[in-house]
Amino acid sequence: MSQLADNSAPGEGLQVDVVKPSGCLLVFGGLASFGVVPVVILFPRRRWPRLLDESGMTLRNGTHIPWSEFNSIQRVRVHGQAGAVLAERIDLGSSKGTVRVVTTQIYNHEAVEQFILAHLPEHAHFG
Repeated sequence: MSQLADNSAPGEGLQVDVVKPSGCLLVFGGLASFGVVPVVILFPRRRWPRLLDESGMTLRNGTHIPWSEFNSIQRVRVHGQAGAVLAERIDLGSSKGTVRVVTTQIYNHEAVEQFILAHLPEHAHFG
């Protein structure tokens, strides 16, 4: 049986709880950049997962990708100049493109990562 988040009912799957960006960052960044900063921050999130269930992954833009379509997995760490890890993510390759699961921006990242690894097909391999 799959792990369920506190905000999920049985049979609904695992909701991916994403950290919301700071409102101040969006407002002031938007003003200073003529609207570019909010677009750069929010637009890529449309390809982030919203719901994980037994049939596959539903993205925030509504696209559903069955688990059988994933063919690769890659763990990515973004380092700063001092060598500190700034962000971590898992890139999942499928016929519908790459889905980025930015674990440093997800509250329930451990449950999400466990769910994904448990449901990926055997032919999906670390790249």
